[in-house]
Amino acid sequence: MTNAGGAVIAATFPIAEPWDFWWSEAAPTRNWRPPLARHDLGRHLHCEGNDLTLSGHVALLHEAGFLEAGSVWQFGHSHVVVAVR
Repeated sequence: MTNAGGAVIAATFPIAEPWDFWWSEAAPTRNWRPPLARHDLGRHLHCEGNDLTLSGHVALLHEAGFLEAGSVWQFGHSHVVVAVR
């Protein structure tokens, strides 16, 4: 990560939370209610027919106007990508 002046800064993260706790905390949030209502929270969502690489996803997010984008978690070939406008 970098600050507004471009200097590299270290990011600190709290101790990891279990996924079920994270979802239970996100569920009451107004913007998360509709998408969460459509999905079973007991399973991970599966993305069918998506052949994009991680770098492809990041490039598309940059093209869409996100200033920062990257993988914050990986298990095998699966990634969680976060982007900041």
